[in-house]
Amino acid sequence: MTDYSPDGHAARAALDRTTLAQLSQIRPLPEPDRMAADVMRERLQVAIDQDQAGERLRDLRIIGSPFQSIRQCFDLMATATDADWEVIAARMERVPQALASFESALREGQRRGVVAARRQALVCADQGATWSGQKTARPFFETLAAKSDARGMGNATLQRRLIAAAPRASEAYAQTTRFLRHEYAPAAAERDAVGPERYTLWARAFLGTAIDLDETYRWAWDELHRIEDRMVSVAGRILPGEALPAVVHLLETDPARSIEGVDAFRDWL
Repeated sequence: MTDYSPDGHAARAALDRTTLAQLSQIRPLPEPDRMAADVMRERLQVAIDQDQAGERLRDLRIIGSPFQSIRQCFDLMATATDADWEVIAARMERVPQALASFESALREGQRRGVVAARRQALVCADQGATWSGQKTARPFFETLAAKSDARGMGNATLQRRLIAAAPRASEAYAQTTRFLRHEYAPAAAERDAVGPERYTLWARAFLGTAIDLDETYRWAWDELHRIEDRMVSVAGRILPGEALPAVVHLLETDPARSIEGVDAFRDWL
């Protein structure tokens, strides 16, 4: 489990800087390695820039933040053997520590005035309420632990570990949920918009390159209008004089223009 505390982030940022400095000293490089080094350099620099901008202290959103990663890392774990469940148990036992470290980073962000949007905090609290069993019949971790029992695990000690770890992990999510809803959200930013500087930084993180936001949006709006004009033009050939919704309805309901069934769709392809 990752340490999401301010100290954990600082340690990773220090490693990123050290690695970036070492990377620049490797010469010469064959072309494949040069390309790999360029990609690595760009990824490291983005991570460093995000850390310097305080993004690690407000890393909270409905998808792709540590709040989800701590829970979702269990989804693709192997469950076939006792050894697999040993790993699950060890990871589940560390959920409270991971969430506590994440909460400490958010608290430090609050102290510095670096906060996420209120709506993000509230929707994450809803997620946490579901995973901890406050909104569902059974919490996620208890359900996961029950799967080990269902497979007839013969290791009683391991089974006891899972049974003990599951409610603690659930309570850790319940605690963080309470923090988000009652402490963090009231002091969070009211606006969802993040502004051009943060948008540019996160665009780099997702795209791997810097973009001109104004130019990008002008292009996108031009493309949208072009596509809409084309839709109207084509619709006019299908049902002259009719509005676009009527044409869509025809295309979705006319047997002569629709394909039913997997085999028929394969044949059409």
